[in-house]
Amino acid sequence: MTDGEIRSADDFRSAVSLYEDTIRLGADADEVWAELSAGDHRFLPGVSVDWVTTPPHGVGTLRVMNFGPVHLRCRYYAWDESSRSKALYLENPPLGTHELIEEFHLTPDGSESLLKYRIAIIPRRMIRPILPLLSAYVRFVMRSWHLRFIKRRFQNPAPGIAC
Repeated sequence: MTDGEIRSADDFRSAVSLYEDTIRLGADADEVWAELSAGDHRFLPGVSVDWVTTPPHGVGTLRVMNFGPVHLRCRYYAWDESSRSKALYLENPPLGTHELIEEFHLTPDGSESLLKYRIAIIPRRMIRPILPLLSAYVRFVMRSWHLRFIKRRFQNPAPGIAC
């Protein structure tokens, strides 16, 4: 694969899910998509985003997510405004992985929305034995940090309805 070549979803068919979840959000799909498609993750503390490519964002768009000293180069390989879905891979995946991908799909559900979220990897042989442990760790981080802030940002307005 040459530099700058746009990847396709087919490149990630062999990816193994580390985390998949569907969460109910109290905001309508248009409001949630507006923020998710902005891609700046303002709702995550300690995270900043630098866009390398200019808007409008879509397939091939590159951004850098900054977590203190960690800088993740994320390139989108799927982006569909009509179905409210997007997916990206890391150009600098973590040690032990060929690829790390992240996928979002948002669907309306009345005045609320459902966010389907997936993190997957194409592992190198050296980390295959620890995939269950890695998956448990990613699940813990997602539920206790990332998704908590997404849910908080799009708080369910009606009391007694579970997120």
